[in-house]
Amino acid sequence: MKTERDDSRSLWLRVLSPEGLLFEGAVSRVTLPGSQGRFTVLPQHAPLLASLTRGNLTFMPLATEVTGMGTLGTESVAWSSQAGEPDAGRGTDFSEPCEQVFALREGFVEVRQNQVIACVERE
Repeated sequence: MKTERDDSRSLWLRVLSPEGLLFEGAVSRVTLPGSQGRFTVLPQHAPLLASLTRGNLTFMPLATEVTGMGTLGTESVAWSSQAGEPDAGRGTDFSEPCEQVFALREGFVEVRQNQVIACVERE
């Protein structure tokens, strides 16, 4: 059985921080703040190891359900977002996954065989 990790049309992204796993899942692209400038990783990207600087790590999830960890005030919280569920505040229908953003202080990223592993310090 083919899994999302085996799909050559997507990337498997893991975003790790000292607080724990921030995100893990299939994505269509990842844009990172490299020390030599911003760059985007797409499926079938060449192997890469790069340092990251202050800026935004953005990615487009493929799944209709997105899970991860974040902060609310000073507390760490787990979150889950289901595409198609209305936003309680606006009544918006999220039938498509939306771009996700993490503000970074620094870190590094490894890209290899359609896998992207980013170890980061968040802002």
